[in-house]
Amino acid sequence: MEFKDKKTNNVVISEDVIAKVASIAACDVAGVADVVEKPYNFSGIFKDRAANSVTINIMGKSAIIDIYVKLNEGFKVQNVAEDVQKAVKEQVQNMTGTVVTKVNVHVCDIELKTEEDDQEQDA
Repeated sequence: MEFKDKKTNNVVISEDVIAKVASIAACDVAGVADVVEKPYNFSGIFKDRAANSVTINIMGKSAIIDIYVKLNEGFKVQNVAEDVQKAVKEQVQNMTGTVVTKVNVHVCDIELKTEEDDQEQDA
């Protein structure tokens, strides 16, 4: 949702919206299983999961984004992290107009394949 500041007629976009856009962009990258909550995050107990998985630091008209992800087994961590950086930066800039100067990807977990997953692939 966009809000207009009546005094300056600027569009103000919530950090939660930017976090949601970043979260969706990251989850669309091949090799990303999901976004995960930041370790030791007690301040956002009642917030949306995307807001607990992404930190936005806005400095002037630009932003630095930290995103916490879980990867799928079998993907190269470095390649997936670079793809996440690119996707998050592009989507946030395209959808919100916020200039993203840096995207820090924190790989917190890897989702391991189960025997059921292997059997489904063989079928």
